[in-house]
Amino acid sequence: MTEDEIVNEVARRVAKRIVEAKRAHKKMNEALGPVPGPLGTAAFPFSKFMVNALQFQFQYSPLSIASSAYHTVGAGALRRKALSEAAGEMGEKYSRQADAKFRKAREDFSRGMVGTAALYAAVQHRAGNQDTKWYEYKNEDGTTTDLRPFFPITPYLAVADLYVKVSEGKPIDGKEFMEGFTGA
Repeated sequence: MTEDEIVNEVARRVAKRIVEAKRAHKKMNEALGPVPGPLGTAAFPFSKFMVNALQFQFQYSPLSIASSAYHTVGAGALRRKALSEAAGEMGEKYSRQADAKFRKAREDFSRGMVGTAALYAAVQHRAGNQDTKWYEYKNEDGTTTDLRPFFPITPYLAVADLYVKVSEGKPIDGKEFMEGFTGA
């Protein structure tokens, strides 16, 4: 598989899992009927966690910078519309919408930068530690620590390991990558 095909396949599978998890959560809620207070979330927390974890991974990734650009362009168009409407009621409405889009653009850009920094650190770590499994950290005494329980570190390490292996022409294990990226 080419690098583009791998990325497309991962994106397709993650999107599919998000949709499946949301459907399962909805079906479970419909089957149970109204569950009082925090009991529903306490009894079935995993499906909701998976959806939120996958959403977090996309929000705190370099992909959010593209989302930021999209919202910035949309905000600019709304701002121009607001100015063309002068001081009327529609002008104020467009101005509020533009402000909201600019806020969303700043938020997406900030999250994207945090995710990019985390991914960069993970790539640096994996590039220097290809002698260990992608989820292991080598301690000073030579022992290793399993980092899989520490969300959100593991998805960054899985993506970083994939990047390093592809760039070095090493074989990759797609199943292991998907397990690391999705946590399942």
